[in-house]
Amino acid sequence: ERGATFEARAARREQLLAPCGGFVAFLRLTLVAGNVLNAGTARAAYGFRLGALLKLATVKANDGAPRKGQYTLLDHLARELATRGFDAAGDASAA
Repeated sequence: ERGATFEARAARREQLLAPCGGFVAFLRLTLVAGNVLNAGTARAAYGFRLGALLKLATVKANDGAPRKGQYTLLDHLARELATRGFDAAGDASAA
């Protein structure tokens, strides 16, 4: 694929990742969340290191509301995916 055009590489990625729709949606949502958190800075990203996914469980809400357990960014992303129609297995719900 070294000499392939951008469009050809993008089409190949889509073909390879099609069975992983929920995971791809999670990665896209994670990128969007990171860009929202970095809004107003020069840190807009086109990607992130997979190791950054480990930090999602440590970034906690700071809205002043007392909670039984801390609400993390990972919790929020999972809730967003469920709202958008992806279940825990990553399959699109037949809504």
